[in-house]
Amino acid sequence: MIDVPRETGGSSVTAMGTVIDHAIVIEAPEAAVQAYLDAFTDREWEVRVSSRGDFLAQLFALELSSATRDALAAPALWRTAATAEPERFLLHPPVALLARLTADERRELYRLLAGWPGNKPERWPLVFRDAAALRALSGREGIPVALMDRAAALSYPFAGGLAFSDFSVVAVEFPDPEVLFRFLQLASRVESVIPRLRLSTAKSVSETLAYWTINYRNPFALPLLEALAESETVGGTELESFLPGSIRHRLFDLSPEGVSHDLSLNSFMIAASLAAPLGEPADPAVFFAWFERQFQPVSPPFRFGDVLVLQSEDGETPVSYACAFIYEDLVFAKDPSGLGLWRFMRLAELRQRNPHFARADFVAWRRVPSP
Repeated sequence: MIDVPRETGGSSVTAMGTVIDHAIVIEAPEAAVQAYLDAFTDREWEVRVSSRGDFLAQLFALELSSATRDALAAPALWRTAATAEPERFLLHPPVALLARLTADERRELYRLLAGWPGNKPERWPLVFRDAAALRALSGREGIPVALMDRAAALSYPFAGGLAFSDFSVVAVEFPDPEVLFRFLQLASRVESVIPRLRLSTAKSVSETLAYWTINYRNPFALPLLEALAESETVGGTELESFLPGSIRHRLFDLSPEGVSHDLSLNSFMIAASLAAPLGEPADPAVFFAWFERQFQPVSPPFRFGDVLVLQSEDGETPVSYACAFIYEDLVFAKDPSGLGLWRFMRLAELRQRNPHFARADFVAWRRVPSP
């Protein structure tokens, strides 16, 4: 947090008290910014196909120029990934190729690449509300106007916003690491809210827990509600205080010692932790099998601790993503934009923070009651 919380005027009265939203401004900590700088300066694509020809066939279904397709087909760019998976290749795109893609080509190609989990910039690009918001960073804290103009030129539009995946191009053309660091730090800065729960005088936190979660069936709701209630009198409440210690290490933005960019799995695990004890699933396959046993789809109205899962109309999305429902339209979520933080977000805002969310919506899952 870098700001003192302030009243926004928004509030919601429940049977157990009043929830008041306080606005704050947060940014990614230095370790997370440095991790992004280190990981994404050199671009590499993971392509899970049976052969190079299979990938080229998929490229022909996209609106790409013949020059772009020919460049991506060059054998020199390809190598087999050093894993036990036979259908996995690594493709190292030249900076010159990335620099000359059109906005339409970026949108088409990066949506395809986002379907494979290794392609982090394509899955989680930096997002700006519009070109004016991006260029507003020009000149701030020494950021050159030319850098922001170049970032705007390397972005592609979606749903009124701009998505920026080609940080590696900017890193080559503007090689000053301090400038690049400041750019990423400014790009991560975002407004959030802290929902502060002002309890009715005759009600306790435990009674509120029962009201929000029904029959105390949400074991991690109590520390969250206690943190919300405490934040009414104690300023600067850290977001990590809302979660049990067993999963705090997954919040790489908040505990950056173990930086990770596996946002898909983390979003599910942290959202599910608000509704059920997780333990430590050994791998994603184990976790998702556990999730399907423990949770079932539900219809509105939602309640605290429900897990909202991104789903497109055709049942497919390039990325997996989940968040935890808090109340009304507020969720606890990983900001799905590049260096975004775990924070409280409105659902409408969340859908505008990633180009892959624009054509999708959220469906809710709830913990299956214990027998």
